[in-house]
This record gives sequence, structure tokens and C-alpha cells, in this order.
Amino acid sequence: MRHARLTAALVAALWAGAAGAATRTLFVGINDYANSFGKNPSAEASFRDLKGAVNDVVMIRNTLATRWQLPLPAFDPAKGCSSAPDALSVTLTDRCATRAAIVSALTGQILAAAEGDTILFFYAGHGAQVEDRTRTQPDGTSSTIVPADARDGRIVDIVDIDLGRLIDAAVARGVNVVTIFDSCNSGTGTRDLVGEPARAAPQTKPGDNADIRPPPPRPHANRAYRVHLAAAADGEVARELTVDNAPHGVFSLALNEALTALDRPAYADVLEKVRSIYAARQLAQQPDTRLAEQTIGGEGALKALFLGAAPKQQRIVAAAPGTTSTTLALANGTLIGVTIGSAYRVYGSTGDAVRGDPDAALGEGIVSAADIGSAVLTLAAPLKTRTTGLQALEIAHVSGGAPVRLSLLGGEAAARAEITRLLADFTALKVTSDAPDYLLVAETGGWQLRSRSDVAIGTLIKSDELGVGIPDIGRKLVQYFTLLSLPNAAGMAAVKGDAEPMLTFTYDCDDRTLNPPLPMIDGAAAFVGGERMAINFTNGSGAARYAYLFHLSQNLAIKQLATEADLVTQGTTLLRRGIRAGKDPGTSQILLLLTASQIDVSVLEQSGVRSLMSNPLERLLAGTRNGQASRNLDSVGTFAAHIATVRVLPTTSPSGARATCTFNPRP
Repeated sequence: MRHARLTAALVAALWAGAAGAATRTLFVGINDYANSFGKNPSAEASFRDLKGAVNDVVMIRNTLATRWQLPLPAFDPAKGCSSAPDALSVTLTDRCATRAAIVSALTGQILAAAEGDTILFFYAGHGAQVEDRTRTQPDGTSSTIVPADARDGRIVDIVDIDLGRLIDAAVARGVNVVTIFDSCNSGTGTRDLVGEPARAAPQTKPGDNADIRPPPPRPHANRAYRVHLAAAADGEVARELTVDNAPHGVFSLALNEALTALDRPAYADVLEKVRSIYAARQLAQQPDTRLAEQTIGGEGALKALFLGAAPKQQRIVAAAPGTTSTTLALANGTLIGVTIGSAYRVYGSTGDAVRGDPDAALGEGIVSAADIGSAVLTLAAPLKTRTTGLQALEIAHVSGGAPVRLSLLGGEAAARAEITRLLADFTALKVTSDAPDYLLVAETGGWQLRSRSDVAIGTLIKSDELGVGIPDIGRKLVQYFTLLSLPNAAGMAAVKGDAEPMLTFTYDCDDRTLNPPLPMIDGAAAFVGGERMAINFTNGSGAARYAYLFHLSQNLAIKQLATEADLVTQGTTLLRRGIRAGKDPGTSQILLLLTASQIDVSVLEQSGVRSLMSNPLERLLAGTRNGQASRNLDSVGTFAAHIATVRVLPTTSPSGARATCTFNPRP
């Protein structure tokens, strides 16, 4: 199942959190479905009951209560429902885990949570897919969890997008959220390698979601965050397995073992441990290989400590042994702010790096080389211990310049301080008066974003709407500049071959036997408002590439010029027609992004829940939505990108700059 769409969430402030912060929990486990196969002749009835979901809830509850000291009340699976007197913990299994009960319990926890609290939502049961009613998902489907009473013709699954709305509401109230889902979708719901059920139900149709009523936002100072841990990725099944005569989810077994074994880990450490346990169990369960179908996933603030507070704003980069005993290869570079001369301390785990205890460090070094996607750390001495899973924590930064510089002009000191606070978490944005890229100017009734040439961008942000408008500006600036920073000469050199230049622009005339090239003015392809152009790219490399085209306008708008990626094979040309110039004169950018495998670029336009993103470049693009493009990313991966400038001319331009063909109105 695409569990990262089922929202990402984060475990919270317990012993390491803010004073007085509480951890609120919701556990849901469903074996016995009211409308599963053979029970209700009028229901969909094409999926079977499970065996280990309730066992998973009991097991994980016990570990969190004993190993992690969460104050959880006793739970009797035979009763199926449990709520602590203070409602800090709610458990729903089988007949108690109806759609109404799950939605009510999650909404209730959000309403009851104070700023700085954390909500932990663990789900074990069936997962499925529905048609994507928002039309934002690339494959046209959204993921769901299946309540115990769903699929009777009236009651429907709980869709990821609706869960995302609830979790977004929690974060907007200063509440951290963690979701951990052991479920999936395979379209069969039959059995696993030992004859036990997979946690999947067939695809269904979307239904009414009027019962999803997210609580309103509230002012808060807590830097709320989220993490999501998932049992399976797109199109995969989450298997059950019997161990010591007790059925369990394979993912839940590995998670329980990891939570028992690790000492003060970060979420990244938990994820790595779960994957290693799962890999070992997969080998032990051969010769049947269906366990290999399950990919353990996670996303969000993985560098936060498990049951800890919000992660610090610090740069931590995955590292691996270099070419000598005194060098390490850092898995990222200038794109996330790694700069030559910066100092790093090396640790054996993410948790150790987050805590930053010098006594736990394995060594220190200085960055001696860096490019867009990698860097070299030269160590003062060989590491004390050579191990896998190395993480490098930046301890001294040599400025390479923030990707986006924003200057505040005018206004009251209190308003300036509030704007600075609202932008503090945007690690790819710096509020400074030194050579700003953009200006935020105090005007009557609010603040106006302006370019360096004093051109207004967007509408005035009213003084009483700063809490919403300022973060929105931050996200748009970060996302825009992240795309502008993607072009890399090395990646393009491997793609273009003898094809020069990378992109060519022609008129897209009604008579397509004409199509003359656009004139070049000051290095930019130019055309007049209302005219159409076509973009051409030739793949001169020795391999096929997926091509994505984006238009980046002056007002920070980003538009994908095709709804799906084009697979451009070796030696062939991508032709994108019908691109019409806008009415307003000025320059804009065309970004060509090339990858060896498909990625979900819809993250540039979406908000809330995402699909599970295994591609590091996907995670980079998604991270820009929260202003985190310059940090908290282990590896950008391999890609190629190229930027070209186009210029829209006034309609009064001389005839030499105008097309010699005609353009019919847009259909």
C-alpha cells in the first residue's frame, strides 16, 4: 500500500520533550471484518479476515508500556475497546474499530492535545485503494485503511487524503503526530508464504467523507512535526507470519524487535533496524520469496529521536568509507548546504548524531570537496571504529550562501520578529539584509512580497493573517529556488551527447510545416503574448531517460508542462507543443529534469499526504513544501537537469520579433 500517502507522522515529546508534554495514543487492530468473504451476501465480500492484527496491537502496546514507559492502561482483546480515564490512550480492535469510532477517536485526540503533545496512531489491518477524487495522484488512486464495518454498500474506507487533513490540522495546532501502519494493498487478499492472509483488500470506489471534520488551527510556538513508518510500498502486500504459534504482521514483528533492542534511537535508526531484521527473516523464510515483495518505508522527520522532541535545526549527512582511511564520502553536497571548509563530527548512528555528544563521536573532519550531490570529508585521523550506517553532524559551517535571501523592510519591530519566527524553520531560506533575492515590504494593512526590482509578487498579506501567509511565501520561495538550483553540468554531459543545445524553441504554428525557431534576445528565446511555442529535446545519451518539463514564472508559480513523464529513448527527440505565452511581458524559466526512473513530481503541487517516496530526488522536491530543501536529506541520487530562459515580449514589439505564422485561439 502507498503508506506515505496515508500521511506522515512523528512520535513525540515524552522524556525528551518539552516539560508537561503528553504522548496521546490511538491503537487500531482488525482481524474480524463485518463484511469480509462469506459474511454479508450484499457486501463487496472479496477479502478475507486477518489473524495477527490484534496480536500486533497487544504486542506493540506492551513494548511501548514496558520498554518506553508510556502510561498505557490494561487492555483485554476480548472486549475490543479500551480508553484510559484521562483519554490519553484509546485502543480499538475488531468490532470496536468502526469508521465512526476511528474518526472520532483521532479527532478527539487532536482536540484534546495541548501544544507540544504528540499523537501516536498505530494501525494493523487491511489496506486498499480508491479512485483519487482530487486528481492529484499520478496513477489515479488514493490509499485507504479499511474499518471493521466498511464495504457494506454504505460505509466506506478511510482515505489517505482525509487522514492527511486531520493530521495537517493537528500540526496546525502545534501537535506532533506519528503514524505507523502495518497494512497494504495487493488486490487479492488471499494468503502469504505460509498460507496466512495478506493485509490487503481490493480496490473500491470513493464515498462520502462528510464525517471528516478537521479541527481549526490555533496559534502556537511549537515546531510541530510528523513521521510515517510503513509496512509496504506501492503495489506491495504486507504479510502475516506465525511465530511461536502466534500470527503477527511481519512488519510489526520487526518493529517490536527494533524497539526492544535499540537504545535512544532516532527514527532513522528504527527504520534501518526494522529493515535489517526483515531482511534476515526474509532469508530465514526461503524458499518462498514473497516476503521480498514487502518494502519497509518511512518519511518525515526521521532524524528526530524516537519519543523525543522536535529535531534540532542541524545538518546531518549519511557517510561511507572513502578512498583512503582518512576520507569519507558524504552522500550529499551543495544542494543541501554542504560547503567546503565546514567541520563535521562522525557518529555510528543517527541517534548519536542527533544527540551530538562529543564523547560518542568516532572522529572529526573538514569538507575538502563538494559538488551538487556529494562531498568528501577529510578526517583528522582514521575513525576509532569502521562501521556501516555512519552519520556526519555539522559542527561548524562555512557559509556558502543561503539558497534564498529575504529582506524585511519597514514595519513594527514586533511584526518583524513574528515574521522572522515564522520563517525560522525554513532551512533553505535566510532573513537577511545582505544581498537579498526578494523583499518583504511593510505597506498599509500588511506586507507585500517584491522582487529586487520592486515588482509586486502576489497580493498583500494582511497583518492579521501573517501566520498563514508568511509560511506560504516561505514554501513558495524555497520550492522555486530549489528547482532553479537543480541544473548540474555533470548529469547533463552524460545525456546530451552530440545534441547541442539541450533545449530548442520553435513557433508552434497552425501550419506545422513551418515552425521557425524563436528569435534569441539577450540569451533568451523570445515570443509575444498570445503566440505558441514548441520545445524540443534530443536524448544523445546511451540510455532512455524520463523527461519532465516545468515552467517557472516570475510570480513564483510552477507549472508542469505535461501531466505524465515522457520516456525519451536513445537518439530520439521529445517534442512538447502548444505552450502559449502569457499576457505579461518579462522572463521566465523552462526546467528540463531527466531521471533514469520515474519519480512523483506531483509533490510540487500537492499539500498534505504523499505517496511513499523511495527516490531521494522525490524526497528533495517534497521537502521543499516545508522549506527543508537545504537539510535533512541523505542523498539526492542521480539525475540531470537543465534550465533555459524564455522571454515574453509586449504585443507592441516590432515585426522582426514576431512570428510569421498564425495561431488559432486555444481550444
